[in-house]
Amino acid sequence: MSTAGVDLLGAIASFFPGYGTGFGVATGLGTSAVNFALDLNEYGLGEAAKQLGYGLAGSLIGVLPGGQGTKLARIGKTLTKYTP
Repeated sequence: MSTAGVDLLGAIASFFPGYGTGFGVATGLGTSAVNFALDLNEYGLGEAAKQLGYGLAGSLIGVLPGGQGTKLARIGKTLTKYTP
């Protein structure tokens, strides 16, 4: 499963208070780490660190009420990397 798929599961789970929110944050942090490793290999440290910052910020905003939309933005960003 791609990181976009995992982010989608996290986005769906985030709509359920409590454990769902925790699962959403955990998936966001996990996919941020995986994307950092992939970006580091492809783009170098500067760009990878910038993208990691965006990913972590999105995960933290996702904890706030109504912040689930950041997950959808992350999914769209990830998908644009892999679609022609």
